[in-house]
Amino acid sequence: MSFTRGEIEAAVGDAVVRLLRETYGHGPRMVHACLLANHLTITAEGVLTTAEKHLLAHYGSREDSRAADLIRSFRSELFFTFQKRLVAVAETCTGSPVIGIQDTLRCECGVKVITFTFAGCPQYRLARATRAKAHDSSRANGSGGA
Repeated sequence: MSFTRGEIEAAVGDAVVRLLRETYGHGPRMVHACLLANHLTITAEGVLTTAEKHLLAHYGSREDSRAADLIRSFRSELFFTFQKRLVAVAETCTGSPVIGIQDTLRCECGVKVITFTFAGCPQYRLARATRAKAHDSSRANGSGGA
């Protein structure tokens, strides 16, 4: 059974939340996913732990600060430990092989971005509401009656 675009975005977004929660002790405050062509981007806000926030407050929250470098280095190593699990979820949901994955952390705002690149554009089925709109387009443009 194929998934809708929204189901793909939600499934991979949920996997990101689950793995971040397991790894760091809490999940992000908000997650947004967007599938566009052969890229799936997950943006997670509020990802920093209390300890990381204290470290940034003490040493400065600039992106070029020692604290930000330490946090990014630590989180990069941890990301590597669950990266294969994320790739497996993305491939299962889309049916397309992942050929690249990249993550970025912005410490000053507590945002993590994960981008998957697929070998091809994932195929997905249209949601019911979208199919209904497609059949009803003649009414929307005024050519449906009289």
